[in-house]
Amino acid sequence: LSNREIQVKLVSLNPIIEDDDILNVDKKFPPVKDVTILAPGSGKLEQFKYFFREFRENPNKTHVVSHDFSGVLISRCAALASGKKITIDLYIHQLMDLSDSRQRQKRIFLSLFATNVYVSSFQFKSSWEDYLKNSFLWRILYWKKIHFDRMGVHVPRILNTEYIKAKVCESSLPHIIFMSRIT
Repeated sequence: LSNREIQVKLVSLNPIIEDDDILNVDKKFPPVKDVTILAPGSGKLEQFKYFFREFRENPNKTHVVSHDFSGVLISRCAALASGKKITIDLYIHQLMDLSDSRQRQKRIFLSLFATNVYVSSFQFKSSWEDYLKNSFLWRILYWKKIHFDRMGVHVPRILNTEYIKAKVCESSLPHIIFMSRIT
């Protein structure tokens, strides 16, 4: 998006941990355009206020891409409170079967606040559709179409020869996964 001259802000609903965010991990990789990463605070009220201000102060901001179910609800409520019509795309990265019953209900309910629902694998799509089809309540109440959209990769990043897994995945950051990179 930033390559298309679209202003991009990545908003983390969790606090940014020093030396454990994508900017620090990828700091040697040259970004093509500026991308702002910020964390408005861990409290839901702080997050709501942040999005409310963003929507009020920036009339051209009409699109939110969320990878977090709570982020969908917070964005939708802030948009409604600010009188702003926005599109919210929710990306789901987990099988329905890996959530307990209460968590599944919460995720399904919160996904209703998104404009569009996307999954990044056919397994995720099947898992969601099977669960919805087998649930009497959700079969009646859930009207969203779940779209498959495999997340792309930035080819220059994959081909960057400066990245060597052993060099980047230090023992101090063993949990970082380098997906789609030559290692």
